[in-house]
Order: sequence, then structure tokens, then C-alpha cells
Amino acid sequence: EGRNGADPYIIDADGIPSFNEDASSVDMLDSVKNMNGAADFDSGVFADLWSGALLSSLSANQHLVGSLETVELSSSYHDDKLGNAMKMISKLIATREVRGVDRDIFY
Repeated sequence: EGRNGADPYIIDADGIPSFNEDASSVDMLDSVKNMNGAADFDSGVFADLWSGALLSSLSANQHLVGSLETVELSSSYHDDKLGNAMKMISKLIATREVRGVDRDIFY
């Protein structure tokens, strides 16, 4: 998490992909989580930092993807580049409480 709130996300008009959508194994996410779980005594500070950041990022990705997939919009948008961008902005605004933010910047 950022110093003064939630970490920033960079999201394009198509949304964000789930982690490893075309995984070579059905339990790839579980394998990655197991490999990066609790650090051993001799793991080193950087290994622990890396594992923590990776697990936090995977969790945030799952949370955001799930939140965006459940949003139902009351407005319709054109099926073009601008319409898709406005649709994604609307979804992000609708998920502001779930994401724990009180303001967003859209560019």
C-alpha cells in the first residue's frame, strides 16, 4: 500500500487481466503462492520482501478483477475506443469503496 493510501493502478479500457490467464497448470496460482509463502530463517531480507510484494500484488489483482467483473452499469456506451474507456471509468468509480479510495485520476 502506498504511503498515503492505496497503491495506484494503471488500467486500460479493456480492464485488467487476471494473473496468468493461460496458465500451463490449473493450479499455477496455488503453486506460485506456495513457493512464495513464509520465508525460511536463511531466506534473506530481499526474498521475504519479494515474496510479500508478489503475494500482495496477486491478492490485489484478484480483488480488483473480481470487483470489476461484478459491476452492473445503468448506462450504455458506444462500442469504440472512447466508449470502452468511459465504461471502464464508470466501473472504477462504482468500485471506489471496495478499492478503499475516495478519489481517482483518469487520464
